[in-house]
Amino acid sequence: MTEPPAPRRGRGRPRAAGAVDCPRCHEMVPRVKYSFPEGRICGRCFDEAIHTSGRCARCGIARLLPGRDSRGAAICGDCAGIRMSFRCGTCGEEGALKRAGQCERCVNRVDLSEYLRLDRPAADPALDRLRDRLLSADRQASIYQWLRLKRPRDLLHALGSGELPLTHESFDALPQDAAVRHMRALLVDVDALPRRDEPLAQFEMWITSKIASIDDKTARDAVDRFARWHHLKRLRAGTERWDSQRSVHNAKQEITVAVDFVGWISSRGMPLAQCSQADVDEWLVTGATTRYTVRQFLLFASRAQDTVPLDVPRRPARSTRRISQEERLAAIGSFLQDETVTPADRVAMLLLLVFAQPVARIVEFPLTVIRELDDSRLVLEVVSDQVPIPEPFASLVRDHLAARSRDRTGNVARNPFLFPGTRAGSHVTQNHLRTVIAGLGVNVLAAKNGALDELVAAMPAPMVADALGFSYTALGQHERYRGSQYERYVSARQGLEARRPRR
Repeated sequence: MTEPPAPRRGRGRPRAAGAVDCPRCHEMVPRVKYSFPEGRICGRCFDEAIHTSGRCARCGIARLLPGRDSRGAAICGDCAGIRMSFRCGTCGEEGALKRAGQCERCVNRVDLSEYLRLDRPAADPALDRLRDRLLSADRQASIYQWLRLKRPRDLLHALGSGELPLTHESFDALPQDAAVRHMRALLVDVDALPRRDEPLAQFEMWITSKIASIDDKTARDAVDRFARWHHLKRLRAGTERWDSQRSVHNAKQEITVAVDFVGWISSRGMPLAQCSQADVDEWLVTGATTRYTVRQFLLFASRAQDTVPLDVPRRPARSTRRISQEERLAAIGSFLQDETVTPADRVAMLLLLVFAQPVARIVEFPLTVIRELDDSRLVLEVVSDQVPIPEPFASLVRDHLAARSRDRTGNVARNPFLFPGTRAGSHVTQNHLRTVIAGLGVNVLAAKNGALDELVAAMPAPMVADALGFSYTALGQHERYRGSQYERYVSARQGLEARRPRR
C-alpha cells in the first residue's frame, strides 16, 4: 500500500483549518471544490497542479502535469483521467485558464496592451519593450496577480497616457514606494530610462526628507552640511569598486544618529553650539551602542565651528567570534553536497567559507568576478589577482551561472550581478543573504574570521590581502592570532596601505 505524501507547508498566508481532508495534501481544510480522479482537492493543490509542467512520468510527453499517479509522480491530464481542459483558447498552450478561456500570459498581454495604450499609432516603442519584458517571465501567475493591484495599474495607465513621462525626474517626483521603485527598475532594464546609481540617487532624496524633520534651523543646517559635504560628496566621487549601496547604508546610519542627537540636544532647550562634553557622555551612556556613530558628525561639526571640540571614545572591541577549522571544513562539505539548498545560496555560502568574502561584498559581486580561463578553469577575480576555484566548488558555480534567477518572475539575462535580486537590474540584499546564512546554522562573522585565520596560516597575509581584497592591517591581526611566521613581513608592508585603493 502506498503511503500518502507527508503534509507540506503551503506558501503565503496560513490557511484556515477545517473538517475536510484534501486527498492530495492531506490537510484539513474548510472546503474542497475541484474534482480530480482522486477526489475533490483544495484550492492550493489545484493551483499547484495547473502550474506544474514537465515531462509526464507515464507517457513521457512534455506538457502540463496536473495529475498524480499512485506514487505521487506528476502526470499529464490524459494519463490521470482528468476531463477538465487546460488549453488556452487563444494561443493553444496548456496552463492556468483565467478570463474567457485564456491562459495567464494571454490575459496579461491583453491587459498590458490596454493599460499602456499600445494600439496608438504614436505609442512609445519603449513601452512595447516593457510589455515584452513582463511577458517573458516564466511565472506569469505572479505578473497576473501584480496587474490586479491598483498602484501598478495606475502607473501603467499614466505611462500609456503620457501623464508620466519616461524620465527619472518624473519618477523622482512620485512617492518612493515599492511599486514606483519596481517600475523604475523595469524601465531601466529595457533601456526606457538611462542607468544611474540608484542607491545614490535615492540617498539624495532621503537626505532632503530626513533633514526636514529637524526643527531647529541651526542644527538642521549643521546636519545638512554633514550629510552633503561629508557623505554625499564622497559618494559622488565614485570611489567604490562595486555599487554604492553599502556606503549609502552606512551614511544613512551616521546621519540618522546625528539627527537623533541634535533632536535630543534641542529637547533640553539647548542650542547645538552650547553642547558640552558632559552632554555627549550622558547621551552615549543612556542609549544603544549605535549612538557611538555620532563621532563623525561631531568631528565635522567642530571643524565647521558649529560646536566646541567634543570627543566620542571608540567602542571597546568585543571578543572576536570565529569557528574552528573542523567546523569550517564540515560546513564546506555539507554545502557542496546538500542539494536541498539552492545553488545560489550554496555558492554564496562557499564564497564566505572558502574565500572569507564579507556578505556586504558578496551581494554586490558583478558577474565579471567569475572568469573562465582558456583551459576551462574557473577563477575568482575580486581585485586584480585571479584565485582558482577548486572542484567541486567550480561545478556548483557553473550550475548557478546557468540559472541565476532566484524566482520565475523575471528575466536575468541583462542583470549584471552574480546574485540577482527580485527587482530588475538589482542584486540580493544583505538582509536576505544574512537571513539565509543564519537559517542554515552558520554565524557570518565567525565563519569569515575562521576562514581568514586558515588562509593566513596557509600563505603570507599580504598575498591573501592582495588576492581577496582585504587590508594588510586586518589580515595582520588574523596572522597574530595564528602566530604565523609572516607577521613582520606584513608590518613592513603597512606603508603600502595608504597607496592602495579601498575595496
